[in-house]
Amino acid sequence: MFEMFLQSTLKDGILKTNQRLLVGVSGGPDSLFLLLCLACYQARFNWTIAVAHLNHGLRGEIADQECAFVEALAQANNIPFFTQKVDLKMLNSNRKKGMEEAGRVARRDFFLEIAKVWHADAVLLGHHADDQVENFFIRLLRGSGPEGLLPMQQISHLSNELKIARPLLQFRHRDIVDFLDREGFVYCQDQTNEEDVFLRSRIRSQILPKLEKSAPKLQNQILNLQKMMQWDQDFLKDELKKRQGDIVADPFGLCSIPCQEIGNWPEALASRWLINQFYAVATQGEPIQYQHVSLILSQLKEQPSYWSMSLPAGITAVISGGRFFILTEEQKTFDSQKNIGFRLPSAERIPFRQEFSDPSFCLTLKPFTGRDYAVGGIIGLSALGKEMFLRTWRAGDTIKITSGHSKKVSDYFQERRVPIPWRCRIPLLLEQEQIVLIPNHYTIQAYQAKSQEQKFEFLIENYPL
Repeated sequence: MFEMFLQSTLKDGILKTNQRLLVGVSGGPDSLFLLLCLACYQARFNWTIAVAHLNHGLRGEIADQECAFVEALAQANNIPFFTQKVDLKMLNSNRKKGMEEAGRVARRDFFLEIAKVWHADAVLLGHHADDQVENFFIRLLRGSGPEGLLPMQQISHLSNELKIARPLLQFRHRDIVDFLDREGFVYCQDQTNEEDVFLRSRIRSQILPKLEKSAPKLQNQILNLQKMMQWDQDFLKDELKKRQGDIVADPFGLCSIPCQEIGNWPEALASRWLINQFYAVATQGEPIQYQHVSLILSQLKEQPSYWSMSLPAGITAVISGGRFFILTEEQKTFDSQKNIGFRLPSAERIPFRQEFSDPSFCLTLKPFTGRDYAVGGIIGLSALGKEMFLRTWRAGDTIKITSGHSKKVSDYFQERRVPIPWRCRIPLLLEQEQIVLIPNHYTIQAYQAKSQEQKFEFLIENYPL
């Protein structure tokens, strides 16, 4: 078994020489076997090993005894030992996500803390092939999508700097136990693994044994299915990456995409883009469900002038002005009362570019080389060098259209099908309380270019023309 571990680790390149490896050890057979494997080859690969054990505070004296067992094991092998005791019930009452999720978060935070203190290159965990199958059923029963049914990766990341390695994913639990028993190694047995308190335990003790009576090769079939699903996922991920490379970023840093573009994608790609973007902005809360994704995709094909839908975690999906948005609660509206002093550059400083924040956007000014002088945002020499101030839209704002006639900016934006999330973020430039310029959109008559003079484009970067 040790040789199998070595061959698997070398073949897949999971571990390298001269690494500092923090091993999560519960005292159970799987994590114990992992520690024994590492200790066996420690000198050969010049690994520095430490043991981390989290006491969840759920099983009283038994949990304390397991902690003492792991500590004694580490000391016997001259391995540094780190431990922490948490009150998982209290953590769960604060988060209200279930005991299993509270335990997962507690372990993550614990490993991050110890790895930082000890300067670990990787955290090693004893997940094995049976865990893959159990995870498949857990996520299937909880309504997960295709990505949630994928197998755990041998290498993943706990943070930007710290990776997680799972060297035992090719091993079956029963093979590990048989080896330890045959060789006379002592390990702890967590009784909750045999009880039906958690969904994982019920799957392990009830559901899988019943299914395997009808399909003895069920676990291997699921593992093979997961591999094939991973192949599909890798292809779709690469294809999505290519398409995303052609998407112009939202001019105000929001999560958005033209409806026509994503509406023409295959559902397999469009749905994955939606799910990825949802989790990019929803840092916590309930997951997005199939019914949400399905309804959004149908609306993207219809392309209504306006549509919105509340999603989990306080997220809102919006279609407006031919564009699809995924917005947080804070992003749905923007109301700034700030006035920012701004001077248009002189001709010698053009091309010109300036970034702004709150809201986030970038203004550019460059020579106009087109022929359509009616394009919005075209200014003449008379505007250059002018002192103005910049702010966003406020209720009641108007612009002069022709001599003696004005129009509300809100009506102007609506007529031009400006997406609603952009309307409160587009910068307006004013002189003496009069709006004189709106990049990409409007130039007051006094600053419009004369027929023969040089013309300039005053634009918001990445704003569609």
